[in-house]
Amino acid sequence: MNKQIIENIKKEIKEMPEYKSGAINSIDWMDASQEIGKKFLLNLDETEILQTETGLVLVGASDLEQYITNVEDIGISKNETMNLVKEIFDKIFEPIAKITEENLKKSLNNMNIKWDQRMRFVLSGGDYSFFMKN
Repeated sequence: MNKQIIENIKKEIKEMPEYKSGAINSIDWMDASQEIGKKFLLNLDETEILQTETGLVLVGASDLEQYITNVEDIGISKNETMNLVKEIFDKIFEPIAKITEENLKKSLNNMNIKWDQRMRFVLSGGDYSFFMKN
C-alpha cells in the first residue's frame, strides 16, 4: 500500500509548479528519510511509513502536527519521535523550504509585471483575472 502512495506522491510532485517541484526534487528526500530511519533503528516497514508520511507533508496532504502523531505511531518513544522529526526537519523540510523560497523569488523577478497591471489588480479588489489581460 505504501508503495502506491509513494508513487502518487511522486506524481503529485511532478504536477506542482516548477518552483515547488524543483525544490523538492533538489533534495533526495527518500534517501534522506531512509538514512534517518536507519539512524533511529527503524525496520523496513517503519522506514517506509516514515517516507510516506514525509512525502504527504511535502505535497501538502498532511500537516506537521499530524506528521508527528503518525511518526509516533510507528512505535518509538515520544523523545525519539521528537529527535527523529527534528532531524527530518533539519535535513529535508528546512532545505526544501529555503530552496522553494529562492525559486519563487527568482520566478517572480523574471515576471514582467507592469505598473498598470498592479494598479488594475489593486483597483479590482484582488481579482487575479486582471493579470490575464495585457
